[in-house]
Amino acid sequence: MLTAFYLYSTHQFYINIIKVVIHICLNQFFLTEEGLAALEQELEDLKSVKRKEIAEKIKVALSFGDLSENSEYDEAKNDQAIVEARIADIEVMLKNVTSH
Repeated sequence: MLTAFYLYSTHQFYINIIKVVIHICLNQFFLTEEGLAALEQELEDLKSVKRKEIAEKIKVALSFGDLSENSEYDEAKNDQAIVEARIADIEVMLKNVTSH
């Protein structure tokens, strides 16, 4: 009975180690210095240039009036969602980056 418990405990121990390793691997990003610099530059561009461009598109689209049939507004809002999602993705990557 003690041997069975020992084997079960050992088995659970290794399963827990595997879970930790998978968690670490899924939440770490390995980048070269060039890759890190490229991501940082992309983030800066998205925040400083793309956001302003999209805000201007939204402003222009709003001037067209009725939002229910305003495809320019819908397109601008979709672009905004894509850019904001990419910003969030890059920020998570940079938070969890491991440089090589």
